Amino acid sequence: MGVSRGFTLLEILVVLFLMGLAYGLAAPMIGSGAASLELKGATRQLAAGLRKARGEAITRRQEAVLTLDVGQRRFAVSGDGRAHALPERIEVALVTARSEQLDNQVGNIRFFPDGTSTGGRITLSPRIARQAGLQRGFSLLEVLVAFSILAMSTGVLMQIFSGGLRNVEVSSQHARAIALAEAQLALAGAESAPQAGERSGTFADIFQWRLTMQPLEVASTAQPLPSTTQQALMPMTLMDIAVTVEWQDGPALRSLTLHSARTFAKTP
Repeated sequence: MGVSRGFTLLEILVVLFLMGLAYGLAAPMIGSGAASLELKGATRQLAAGLRKARGEAITRRQEAVLTLDVGQRRFAVSGDGRAHALPERIEVALVTARSEQLDNQVGNIRFFPDGTSTGGRITLSPRIARQAGLQRGFSLLEVLVAFSILAMSTGVLMQIFSGGLRNVEVSSQHARAIALAEAQLALAGAESAPQAGERSGTFADIFQWRLTMQPLEVASTAQPLPSTTQQALMPMTLMDIAVTVEWQDGPALRSLTLHSARTFAKTP
């Protein structure tokens, strides 16, 4: 068959030029897609935080607050003790009641035990990079070196990028499952006369949830009292509430379970 010839300088330059052109067209789309995913992820984070604050207010029968720092791009829910950071490339704006404005960067949205709130509006948008002045062009040598490095690293970068997208999706589904479980716990805890048993349902055609309630027996080493005395001194019943959420993630079945012990007034 003979010896295969190599590539001419012209062929190499044409291939590198086409690679650079393709990268120039694809890079903005890739960047836009990543920014869109970050925006959706930040929106879900804040929505989950708001739902959690409202659920805490209803469950604990006391005010709960979501505090948002638009300068640092982070928020926290009262009683949680954790600060949740938002992506750096996301612009955050907050409009809330004047009484809830701590300063020009930090504000609250307050929820009350009846489920209402002080109201407000949170706006998320992609950050637009600002270019200062004009940039010089690149020399032919710089272009050739850059294209050569690009040709060697494209495969690795695409693998890293696809893995990152997968991790974002898995994290997003996990956050939605936690928010769903917490919401079901809050609703069960707000019931006035709960009944022991099990109920289930489906959310967004993706998540299947199952809630189980049963009386929780508390062991005691003290001398037992007569039943009539116990009823007079213990007008409350302790219930164990468990919520399990399952969802299909490709070939894998993922699940999580949250437990909570709540007290309810005994029905006569």
